[in-house]
Amino acid sequence: MSIQLRALRLGLRTAPREASVKGSDGVSVCGRLLQATLAIYLLPALLIVLLVGGVGLIILAVGQLAGRIARGPTGPDSPAG
Repeated sequence: MSIQLRALRLGLRTAPREASVKGSDGVSVCGRLLQATLAIYLLPALLIVLLVGGVGLIILAVGQLAGRIARGPTGPDSPAG
């Protein structure tokens, strides 16, 4: 018994669109414009998220280092403890 998705069956029956509307790889001009707009719009948000995450990791590392210095060599994380 084989399973065939309905969307795939319907997709095979549709006629291809005009070549003048689509580019060489089959993406319409409107689709390319939408992709470019989303990339330009979302790139600053991605960079801000990466920057805030990096700063947060640096703060955690500095806090961990300060805690190790404050506990000294006989703290709970040291092998001699």
